[in-house]
Amino acid sequence: MPLDAAYLKNSSAKLGLQLALAVLEQTNDHRVVGRTIDFPQGALKAGSNEATIIDVGSRSWAVARFTPRQLSGRIGKVGMLAALDVTDVYAIVWHNLIYAFVVLVLAGALSITFGSRLATKMSDALHRVTSALKRVEQLDYVHVDPIKTGDELEDLAVGFNRMVDGLKERDHLRTTFGKYMTSSVIDHLLSGKVALGGESLKVTILFSDIRSFTTISESMDPQHLVALLNEYFTEMVSIVMDEGGVVDKYIGDAIMAVFGAPVPKPEDAVNAVRAAVRMRRGLKTLNERLATRKLGPLRTGIGIHTGEVVAGNIGSERRMEYTVIGDAVNLASRLESSTKELGVAVAISEDTYALTKHMILARTIREITVKGRNQPVMTYELLGMKGDEPIELSDSVKEKSVNPTNPDLVPE
Repeated sequence: MPLDAAYLKNSSAKLGLQLALAVLEQTNDHRVVGRTIDFPQGALKAGSNEATIIDVGSRSWAVARFTPRQLSGRIGKVGMLAALDVTDVYAIVWHNLIYAFVVLVLAGALSITFGSRLATKMSDALHRVTSALKRVEQLDYVHVDPIKTGDELEDLAVGFNRMVDGLKERDHLRTTFGKYMTSSVIDHLLSGKVALGGESLKVTILFSDIRSFTTISESMDPQHLVALLNEYFTEMVSIVMDEGGVVDKYIGDAIMAVFGAPVPKPEDAVNAVRAAVRMRRGLKTLNERLATRKLGPLRTGIGIHTGEVVAGNIGSERRMEYTVIGDAVNLASRLESSTKELGVAVAISEDTYALTKHMILARTIREITVKGRNQPVMTYELLGMKGDEPIELSDSVKEKSVNPTNPDLVPE
């Protein structure tokens, strides 16, 4: 086929390109030997095989040169120039770039706006949690205000409030238990080491009871009676706890205290008898206060025994109570009941006496038979601690305690 104007026109129509034929001179200039009508004049200088964007007037053209071997002849090495009008494409690309830039700016602005709001909200939430945490460190159990973020921050606030509730309940339990037992016992119980059931422990049981309480209660109205009991219990329980004892329970006007549960110590028996001595002295102080209010004195009996018990949480899974049970508890209660009959203020068993005799002043009383036990129990009257003043007894107790006609009273 001849490379003439008709060929270029036909090829241009098929390819959608503007074409030109040019001879490549040694000076790298082009001598055009043929071109289509719309081939841009400025594109004739394009001498690269790579596509080049040139502007001709208001139009933009993509121009590339091709030099096939077949186009070499007498007139020299002929190359073909192809030009594509990319003005509209160029404009679309620029428009798209502008749109993309606008979208990017808007997205950045929105991201900054929402990110700033989210960061502010997160910062405020974390600040509230941190402030509440500092107050919790000061034992001020406060809740974090609700955080409605729907993410981990909201879960953090909910978890923090649950933690505060747990700490508050634990502190409440510790405060409540603190009215009955020492801090070491509280720590042992709260550690979860005491399960449903029990363990065998050697403890010292102290029972204290107000004598003739029924007569006292009949002569007082209920409100004054409760106030009197609370005043008495406050005095006695404080002494028990100072000596490391645990108030197991109140039985009407009686106090049951345990020394050695749940954490046994070598000096439990000594602590129990010392508590009894201090309780007698505390009762004297209380009676002096009652006398100023024209109230009659209170008289008490105390029984102490040391022995094996089962200590633990007794009850059901839904309702349990930490207590001690066993023959030792019954014997301590019987000793307390026998104090009036024996004419003593404080009666201790032989087992307690054997553990404390190096520390106490005591008097042998006699053997007594306790219901439910075949073997009689030797009893001793606790008179005080060595090196201290003896217990001051009430007149009725003192008169009977030192009765020389009673052959069972043998001084130690």
